[in-house]
Amino acid sequence: MIALGHIGTGNWGITVMNMMSKFATIKRCYGHQNRDLMPKGVKISEINDIINDRSLDGIVIASPPETHYKLAKRCLKSGHNIFVEKPMSLTVKEGQELVDLARVNNLIIMVGFIYLYSDEYISKIKKIRNVNNIKSYFMQTEFRHLVPCLINLGSHFVALILDFYNENPIDVKVGGDDDDAFIVMDFGSKNGDVYASRKSKSKKREVIFMENEKILYNWDILKINHEVDNPLLNECRHFVECLKNNSEPNTNGLMGLKIMKLVSGELP
Repeated sequence: MIALGHIGTGNWGITVMNMMSKFATIKRCYGHQNRDLMPKGVKISEINDIINDRSLDGIVIASPPETHYKLAKRCLKSGHNIFVEKPMSLTVKEGQELVDLARVNNLIIMVGFIYLYSDEYISKIKKIRNVNNIKSYFMQTEFRHLVPCLINLGSHFVALILDFYNENPIDVKVGGDDDDAFIVMDFGSKNGDVYASRKSKSKKREVIFMENEKILYNWDILKINHEVDNPLLNECRHFVECLKNNSEPNTNGLMGLKIMKLVSGELP
């Protein structure tokens, strides 16, 4: 059985931990919240004890975004494969450092771009033909102000557009501020736009796939039926399978670095 360490037990972190426990043993975890919701048998540990545990096959980092880079770096330098929630870093330089560490040490980085693991996206949306225009909106009220919204929210849909077109843009423009921002990506004959806001009074997570201005598919992510389509389940399963097979994740560190470059206004 694959053995994991886990860092971060906030509302999302504990959700990830419980889902990972369906496919692996969560041996150790660090976190002060939601301890009553943890899988049975998990040993509450300090971060140093988790990172120094050589019996672990990987470490899951589901802590606040501003902590991801430093924790990921420590884990990789100690020889651990990692699953890290997006964003894996807050700068391109930090992201490159993580990718280089993983490559030199022959380690796996998987970044948590959850919507790419939706059954609806994989089996239905990716098969849509003639899409040359994608517009997406990630809007909500969010009180975490340490990470710009285009990095913390918009990166989800930047990853999705990059994966859907399966190519890199030839031009990118970003604008706005930390609370309301946009990115416009030019793929030559195709376009992809993302608008992200954390000041919206209502939630909206929508991706519109179009041929020119004709709507081919409107994906309202908030309406995903998780009883039927569970992207997190698929994502956690994929990470554990990658550990078992020593294979590269679909959303690997290189992809995480590409997304970081794009939301910073750089071409990958």
